[in-house]
Amino acid sequence: MKSKRLGKRWISALIQNLWEVAWDLWDYRNSILHHQENCVSIEKERQSKRAVINLFNKLLTTHLLSRDRHLLKLSLGDLLKKDYLYRSQWSHQAVTALRSITKGMRLRKTKETRLIRGMQSVMRRWVSRSAPT
Repeated sequence: MKSKRLGKRWISALIQNLWEVAWDLWDYRNSILHHQENCVSIEKERQSKRAVINLFNKLLTTHLLSRDRHLLKLSLGDLLKKDYLYRSQWSHQAVTALRSITKGMRLRKTKETRLIRGMQSVMRRWVSRSAPT
């Protein structure tokens, strides 16, 4: 007859090994996400820096609204030294600033276009009335 203690010891060792495997997997996951530099994080950093450079250059050549001028307080070099989270928040604000500028330009253009078309129609009516018959 087999001992019941042997089965309990075997189950206990199995559970212990399962816990250790789960712990190792969790630890590996965290090292990939938070500590180690891997291909994904290196590429993410590179893309983030490239996006910041492009946005910074666009902002330099754009007439910014006064509420958005704080985006250019830091130099490009200092901005690139900041961490990923700071750069992504800065990028989001820069994109928002550029969108508001282009939206304002579109609104101005449509206002100006309507104004010019209105002036043209008034002039056509005036010229057609005053033309000799």
